[in-house]
Amino acid sequence: MQRFKSYQLMILLTILSFLILNACGSGGGSGGGSGGGGGLVEPVAQDSSGDPNNYYPSLTEGNTWLFRGVVTSNVTGTTFFSNKITITGTRAVQGVMTSIWHESNPLNYGTATDDYISKGRTGITYWGNSDVTDSFTPQLVPYKVITFPLQVGTFEQLNKTGLDFGKDLDGDGINETFDFYSRVSVISFQTLTVSVGTFDNTAQIETDSTITFHFSFDGSELVFRNKETDWYAPRAGLIKRVDVYTDYDGTIETTSEEIVGYYVDGEKKGIVKEFAVAPGQANEPGYAPLGFDGTNYLYIACRDIGSSPGIFGVTLSPQGEPLSTFPIAQFTLGTGCLSYTPSFAFDGSNFLVAYAHSGLIYGTIIKPDGTALVSSFAISTGIPNQITNYGPAVAFDGTTYLVIWQKYTGGQYDIYGAQVKADGTVFNEFVVFNATGEQVFPSIAFDGTNYLVVWRDTRNGSGPSDSSDIYGTRITPAAVVLDPTGIAISTAPKSQGDPRVIFDGTNYFVVWSDQRLSGTYMNNDIYGARVSKDGVLLDGPSDTGGIAINTASYNNTYFDVAFDGQNYFVVWGSWNYSNNPPAGIFGAKVSKDAALVYPSYLSDGIPLSGLPPYAVLYQRPSILFNGENMLLTYAGGANINGLLIYP
Repeated sequence: MQRFKSYQLMILLTILSFLILNACGSGGGSGGGSGGGGGLVEPVAQDSSGDPNNYYPSLTEGNTWLFRGVVTSNVTGTTFFSNKITITGTRAVQGVMTSIWHESNPLNYGTATDDYISKGRTGITYWGNSDVTDSFTPQLVPYKVITFPLQVGTFEQLNKTGLDFGKDLDGDGINETFDFYSRVSVISFQTLTVSVGTFDNTAQIETDSTITFHFSFDGSELVFRNKETDWYAPRAGLIKRVDVYTDYDGTIETTSEEIVGYYVDGEKKGIVKEFAVAPGQANEPGYAPLGFDGTNYLYIACRDIGSSPGIFGVTLSPQGEPLSTFPIAQFTLGTGCLSYTPSFAFDGSNFLVAYAHSGLIYGTIIKPDGTALVSSFAISTGIPNQITNYGPAVAFDGTTYLVIWQKYTGGQYDIYGAQVKADGTVFNEFVVFNATGEQVFPSIAFDGTNYLVVWRDTRNGSGPSDSSDIYGTRITPAAVVLDPTGIAISTAPKSQGDPRVIFDGTNYFVVWSDQRLSGTYMNNDIYGARVSKDGVLLDGPSDTGGIAINTASYNNTYFDVAFDGQNYFVVWGSWNYSNNPPAGIFGAKVSKDAALVYPSYLSDGIPLSGLPPYAVLYQRPSILFNGENMLLTYAGGANINGLLIYP
């Protein structure tokens, strides 16, 4: 007897079980329903009155849901994937105007599908799909898949027998047949938290399905089972799905998907757009900051590819549309972009862009459209190519810019600063902090009264090492250092480094890489802590405190933080390739009172970017909130990618 491959049955199961409870076009993996075996479906116009809480949002063209998923098998292991559902238009089917649900990657099969669905006062009806090779669905449609209103304890079931498989698999000249049974039940209404937020009254719906195949040659049978749990949120639709498929030979495959963004009837949450910021720019771009001028975003980075290397900028609309790309400072790079990382700040009219070049810190004043007002000028002192000034960070206090950087003097790095007027006049270079060992990688924020500068501090030799800690100091707009001995922010065991600081309107929030648990640079964790405007550490003592943001067993690197008005959003790269997941850009939410909102610090984090292409690292994310949405950018190979995220 010819044995057929189980993936054929999985595809069949996907097609059939899609008919059960898939009003959000989640495609594949759902189970049961009613009507297919019991009677004709009454053709009705699109009508949402039977679903007053809008668990199945209106079928409006342009509505979009974005999922990140993982497939785990006891045979093939673990695979990560992305899936996107978009209502792309309408189609008349059997005299009924249906909505077209386009799904990019149902159950990670890699083949997009269009499904035709209508919403009526009494429920959701499935009318078929775009697959001309599908011989199974026409035996079942039109088909009501759910009846309104949703109530706990209600269920629907479908029982169809003797369906034509459409192929002779055992070679006896007779097509095989199969039976399909499915039962869908409303289990509960509950509160559920996912990456885009917490949803009350989420409907938990469970589907059990069975396919029994009959071989005509000898009457033998094969049985395949599928159990899926779906969660539907009012006004959002499908937000989470867990599908467990059991093959006849004991293979078990679990597919889990969770929403990371949606655009539904004008409401936006999470990731609503993925786009290219600037292709083909840098083999290793280094840190690339973001700014906002009240109208558009500005992205600035280093370019080491092509005929015009140096510092360049890209303006982007608040909707994530790249508007223009322009050079800021062109020069020959000796060692790629890592030594030339820029920083910039906005003064209400123009930007000051600071960058390292030839051992000095330089600045350029540009308009929001990229036009240079003051060409390249030296901010730091020293002899070019002899005194190493590196890693600038810039903030603006309402009158004057403050630029800080690490300066190599006397055999070690210390933190220096200089004030720059809006017209580019530089004055008052001063020592921010010096001590034995090295102080490097500064970051700066302004609280309306003073600045807080933070850095990696290694008092014994150079870092990173087991003696590398995080320190900070406050500075007044008059360039007076308020904490000359430094504020110890994290002095936990092993190495801490790469700090970033942001001000939330009340307190500062500092995040950093931390090896207190792993003890190795190959497995950096992410910690954070708040610092008050008075310079008081708020989240435990420096040697044991801090908030564990992510301690998953992979290397968290190159991170950034934004504040969306309610929560901090911390983002980082995993430093893994796609063949060694988790790979990509991840994130976590932390509340203003320093409680981890989502997800657990033991998890991989919120999968923001999805898997990178083969042999490409996603790294060096930057994130900024403009009052409405957040722009997240990150490097992928030579390309710069972007995500638009709504809180």
